[in-house]
Amino acid sequence: LVHTLETPSLKGPVNFCTPNPCTNSEFTSAFGEILGRPTIIPLPGFVVSLMFGEMGDEMLLGGTKAIPTRLIKSGFEFNHPMIEDALKSAVDETI
Repeated sequence: LVHTLETPSLKGPVNFCTPNPCTNSEFTSAFGEILGRPTIIPLPGFVVSLMFGEMGDEMLLGGTKAIPTRLIKSGFEFNHPMIEDALKSAVDETI
C-alpha cells in the first residue's frame, strides 16, 4: 500500500496479491506443514457440485488467478512471493 502511495506513476486499480497465486489445496497444505499439523483430504469438486449445486461451484470451487502486473512493472519487490514464506512469516510474527 505504501509503495502505491509513493509511486506517482501508479494510478487506478492495483491488484494487491502475490505474484505466485496458489490453489486452496496448495494453501491448506502449506499452512498445515508450517503449523506441523496434518491437513484434511480436500472435498472432491463433484461432491461439492452435488451437495451445493451452482452456489458451491462459485463459492467453494471458483477463484480468480489475479496477477499484480502493474505492481511488478512499477518495481515493487515482494518480501514473501511464495505462499510458504508468506505463511511462515505471518505465523512467526509477534505482536
